[in-house]
Amino acid sequence: MSMKKIAEVAGVSVSTVSLVLSGKGRISEVVKNKVLDVAKSMGYKSPLYSNRCNTVAVLYTIDKEWKHVLGFINEILVEFEANIVGEGLTPILLPISFNESSELIKKKLSDLSPLAVCSIHYVDEEIFSSMESKGVPVVIINRSILQGKFCTVCVDDFQGAYEGGKILLEGESADNAVFLGYEKGNMTSIIDDRAYGFQKALLEVGCSNVQNAVYYIKEPLLDGVVELLKSFEKSSFPRAIFVYDDYLALFVVAGLKSLGLSIYKDVRLLAPGDTLDYGHPFTPQISTMSINTRLLGEFGAKMVIERLSGKIGGMQVYKVRQEFVRRRSC
Repeated sequence: MSMKKIAEVAGVSVSTVSLVLSGKGRISEVVKNKVLDVAKSMGYKSPLYSNRCNTVAVLYTIDKEWKHVLGFINEILVEFEANIVGEGLTPILLPISFNESSELIKKKLSDLSPLAVCSIHYVDEEIFSSMESKGVPVVIINRSILQGKFCTVCVDDFQGAYEGGKILLEGESADNAVFLGYEKGNMTSIIDDRAYGFQKALLEVGCSNVQNAVYYIKEPLLDGVVELLKSFEKSSFPRAIFVYDDYLALFVVAGLKSLGLSIYKDVRLLAPGDTLDYGHPFTPQISTMSINTRLLGEFGAKMVIERLSGKIGGMQVYKVRQEFVRRRSC
């Protein structure tokens, strides 16, 4: 006898059954009694999660290649915690590496026995499916690749790149504008959404060759940027560059400088993110499509709470718009 079978007979979600059997969450008396009656008729004896605390496991990546986004993730975490604790829930941080095996991560989660799982920036379909099958709801924050399968709070990357592209291209020839991104890696959906959004902006302003306006940088980043910039003919050198994020834009600034060019005089530059500290005196003042980390954390917490209370039974997606922040590069 499984919670999935009880849920099917009672006509509710697996997470609702989990909450009723564990005595957690805010479930109406009607639904609670219906679930308990079905469970009793099927031979249910004792709660499956009787020892579980009111914890929410929060997975987040700690790989060194993503250290530049730790401040960004921290802002999401602060807002997430502020909203979750008010509901009597306790977030427990579980640092994760992309190189860790799924079995090890599943063991960490099993030892914790959380009411729900929230993952920031990290995705693993096998792990998330395993938790959902056990009646533990999963919410993903700041990654869109699995938004068709799991509840997700993410950034509208297509919108940000499209609107940012229109701003970047004001007064510039579309044929002298390019998109620079990382080689695909495990961020395919975000990179593609931003590239497609920028291409749509190019189409609307009459670019004659949209497909050849997208380039991907190889590691090491500075060498890759310099190599690409040197490959452009002087007559076709880009005068406007939309960069995948402002971390990569740092390397574009350095690459342009090595060629005797400046983002303040020679090339317009725009990037999504705000992952850099623009209050630091040595940070180049890059115009950005800012991502509202407060809303990501707030909506992520709201979605976890709604799933635990049974208000969300199926898959839902919240998307946060990007907003233009004008600095000296655009």
